[in-house]
Amino acid sequence: MQTSRGAGGANDMEQVELAAELPPEMNAAAEAAAVDDDDDDDDIAVPAANAKKQTKCTKTGKSMNTYEPDVEMTKEQLTAWRREARRVRNRESAATSRMKTKNRITELEEEVNDYKSKYEAALQKLAEYEAEAL
Repeated sequence: MQTSRGAGGANDMEQVELAAELPPEMNAAAEAAAVDDDDDDDDIAVPAANAKKQTKCTKTGKSMNTYEPDVEMTKEQLTAWRREARRVRNRESAATSRMKTKNRITELEEEVNDYKSKYEAALQKLAEYEAEAL
């Protein structure tokens, strides 16, 4: 169910239609998760559900994270839920990465300042030794 994003009322009507199709226990979660102000094309109400599970890969036996919702959803809702969950994980990961980069830059700037002060101290000692030699 895709419509143009020009009219603000169209999204509200779609969310009401989708909420009517959901079981009663999912209506509240769908309304809470239905706020979508970006310009992408997913106009599907996605129930809020956090479900990160640790599973084993059947081929390699390595553990991996799977993201399955706690509530029943249609295929469209599941796709939208996974897309939104991926966006949230990506946003958190990007924020963590930016913070690490910022911290590393701060550490390097402190290190540069430390080397500058050592360099200035060495130049000052060198000037003192040259003054004594004369």
